[in-house]
Formats: sequence, structure tokens, C-alpha cells
Amino acid sequence: MKNTVKKILASLGLLVPLTNLKFAYSSIKLRRQNSAFKRKHPDFILPPDYIMYESYGLNYNDYYEDGKTTSKWLSELIQPWMPAVSVKDVLDWGCGPGRILRHLPANFPNAKIAGCDYNPATIKWLNEQFPAFDIQLNQVNPPIAQKDNSIDFAFGISIFTHLSKAGHAAWLAEMARILRPGGIFLFTTHGDVFQQRLTHNELAAYQNNQLVVRAAGPEGHRVYGAFHPPQVIQELILPYFKVLSHQPGNKHDGQLDQDVWIVQKS
Repeated sequence: MKNTVKKILASLGLLVPLTNLKFAYSSIKLRRQNSAFKRKHPDFILPPDYIMYESYGLNYNDYYEDGKTTSKWLSELIQPWMPAVSVKDVLDWGCGPGRILRHLPANFPNAKIAGCDYNPATIKWLNEQFPAFDIQLNQVNPPIAQKDNSIDFAFGISIFTHLSKAGHAAWLAEMARILRPGGIFLFTTHGDVFQQRLTHNELAAYQNNQLVVRAAGPEGHRVYGAFHPPQVIQELILPYFKVLSHQPGNKHDGQLDQDVWIVQKS
């Protein structure tokens, strides 16, 4: 029922306005909790509220803690193939308001930190607050402002989950362009565990190994969704990468985890 309602709202063009209403509700709901965070961390620089909400949510403490945890998690995941201390150039593709980006120096101590995002307001804020990082504006489609063979490790957390099929192919080719030979690309997808969120017709397409795209708003926006049968990902990456690890997502505490893919430039 919930998925059907979302499809109806999407067809009426109401999901983006609904997102704005949910933002206003979150602002009120989290006001006391977020005020307490600011008192506890007076020196921690927070992004503007809507920029944070659009990419992640509006809970300040979650933004802070999850960014630290994810940065450390990334360094540990690639350790078997590329120790974090050996990484010279790292790219946060689709960095949003720096949730992970700002914590990367602690876990990649020898790396030049780069990030890119398609939101001009986000990029403007990041460049003002973190001038030591190489932060670039990109569009929904490639290219990005990185030289060929210039990055050791790139990652995209929940980026393919908001792209079209053409966007998947274009960005995989772009990641292959900017990565050095042997470079590693880590990304996440909506895998098998997300089948429960699909409508009947979407589920049939997914189980027929088709990429399912729910274009409920502009591509790249949080209401634009893509769901990824693992076989589709295998086929898309084949021209450029070999798979080092695929960790299927699970359900725990009522939350669905995305699949994690670690691939290496051929």
C-alpha cells in the first residue's frame, strides 16, 4: 500500500513538495535535540539545515557521529587491497554537505581530499568552510574536474540509488577514467533486501534482472530512486572493473542496509 501511494504521489508531482513539508516538520521535531547538540559541540561547523536535510536528514548528532563512523568504516573496508595510509588521493563522489568528507583526514592521513557534488549551494558552503579540500561542482552527468588516472580511492555512498540507467553507465565510465590503474571504487546500491519496497510491477521487473527506476522527481534528488539487481551491477561494471567484494544488505532494527560493492580498475 505504501509503495502504491508513493507511485500516485509521484505521478501527481507531489513528492518534492511533500519532502519540503517533511523538512519543516523535522525542523520542529528536532529543535530541542539539535539545540542540545550545538551547546555540547559549540565549535563544530554545521551546514545550513535544508542542505543537510536534502542529502542526509536533520539530526545534527547523527550527521556528526555517522560521518565519523563511515569514514573509519571506509578505511577498514578497503584495507585488504589498499591500506588507508597508502592512499594519496581520495574522492568523495556526491559528497553532499561534507558529512563524511570532513572526517577523511583522520582515517586517510596521507591523502589529498577531494569531493564533488551537483548542488551549487552545497559546494559554495564547503569551499567557504573547508578551503584545504579540493571541492568541485559537477552536473548530474559527467565529467567531473579530475584528471585522468589521478585518484587512488573513490567512493559514492547512496549515489547510484538516485540515478537513471544512462547515469549508471556514464558515471562508471567516469570513475574508470579518473582512477589510477589498480584504483579502488566503493559504492552502494539498493539490492535484494529492498525488494519489499517495490510495487508489484517493479518487483516483476527487478526479479527479471532489470534496473528499476522510480523517477518521482529530478534525477539526483532524494525522491528519485533506483533499485539494483546484483546481476545488473555485474554487467555494468564489467567493461571497467573487477569485483573485489560484494556485501549484500540486510535488515536490522527495522532499517534496510544497502549493498556494498568494492571494485578495482582493470
